[in-house]
Amino acid sequence: MKLPTLFIVLLSTYRGSGVAGSYPRAHNVTWISTNFKTLLSWEPNPSTDYSYTVEFSVAGGNRQRNHYCIRSNATVCDLSVSLTELNSCYTADVLSEPTLGTASDDTEFPHTTSPRFCPCQDSRFLMFAT
Repeated sequence: MKLPTLFIVLLSTYRGSGVAGSYPRAHNVTWISTNFKTLLSWEPNPSTDYSYTVEFSVAGGNRQRNHYCIRSNATVCDLSVSLTELNSCYTADVLSEPTLGTASDDTEFPHTTSPRFCPCQDSRFLMFAT
C-alpha cells in the first residue's frame, strides 16, 4: 500500500470514529438583543447524533456556561441574566458535542466563535407607550 493511500485510509477511519471533526460546526452565529433581553442564535438544527453547548466570556475573562445551554438541541441560548457587566463586551463559542448521556473520549469539539457583543452599544431599545 502506498503512503498516500494509507494516509487517506487512516484519515477516513479517524474522521468516521465519532471524533470531534465528525460533528458539524454551528454557523450564522448572531446576537439578538432588545432592551437587554439577549439571545445568541445559530444554525443548523442538530441531528440526534449531536447537541450544542454555549460558552461565553467577557473580553479577556474566563469562559462560563449557562446551565440551560449545555448539550441542548436548541439553536438559541438566552444569555440575558448571564451577561451581568453591561458596559463590557462578550464573545461566545457554540460547541458541537455528543448528546447528553453519550460518552466520548474527546476533549475538544468543533466550535464557532460569535462576533463581539457589547450590551450597552448593541442592544436595541424600544419605548413602550403607557
